[in-house]
Amino acid sequence: LFGSYISPAELEFIDSMGKNEKEFDYLIFPLTQYPEEKTRAYGQSNAIEFTTLEISIITLSGDNQQEAENIYNRIAGNEILFEDAARTYSLDTYADNGGEVGKNYFFAMRENFNNEEDLDAVFSLKAGEISTLLETPYGYNIYRVNKTPELPDFSNEETLSVVKDYLISRERGLVEDFITVKATNFIASYQDDLSAAASEAGLDIFSATATPINYGSSLFLGSFEYSDAEQYLANLENNEAALTKLYSTAEGSFSEPIIINTGILIAFCKTDLVSE
Repeated sequence: LFGSYISPAELEFIDSMGKNEKEFDYLIFPLTQYPEEKTRAYGQSNAIEFTTLEISIITLSGDNQQEAENIYNRIAGNEILFEDAARTYSLDTYADNGGEVGKNYFFAMRENFNNEEDLDAVFSLKAGEISTLLETPYGYNIYRVNKTPELPDFSNEETLSVVKDYLISRERGLVEDFITVKATNFIASYQDDLSAAASEAGLDIFSATATPINYGSSLFLGSFEYSDAEQYLANLENNEAALTKLYSTAEGSFSEPIIINTGILIAFCKTDLVSE
């Protein structure tokens, strides 16, 4: 009743689960292949997000508004230098550097404010001006602008790299859709030579030896953990939709595109085996 007996039917069922195996070669189209011209176009359409500002900051406790106001008034009244106030009172990691943060992008600063109006106000300051005392998610902040905002240069490789990183992290669906179309087009134009096609596309071929479907990586069955050296397929063994795409692929065919962390994966089913 409590596990000392296992029925023959159950043993037969478990054994049958591991008899159907597939062997795959697979390719990964990385999200970083999102084209430069589309990256630039996105940046140009959202230029404010990539506008930069050189700032210094003082972070004060959010538990004592009166003290924060007193420190702010001393700075505004030139009783104490901004740098000295930062070193003496600021609670953040920039205190030892007199509050100097350096260059920040508009989009990266957004999470530091309770509302975008305060962020807009900081970006509207001229060089040398300080903000009002701002209540933020991290306490009370005082900003000083060290250099007026600088519009992004989308001919600059560093700026384009920032835009692409932004797209991948914050507009991921847009990038995934494009790369999925690219992977689909690869499948449609495939001419029976995977090595040549992958080389032309600038992609590596990864392989997994014959493996049964094993949702949840059961220890009773073979697993991609042992058959897939690169572990991309191994990371899909808790993904029912991905496994369905893989194991519904006929021998000699490609799977539907599968979204993974780094890009879009397509798998070519080399063999479809039924072991004795």
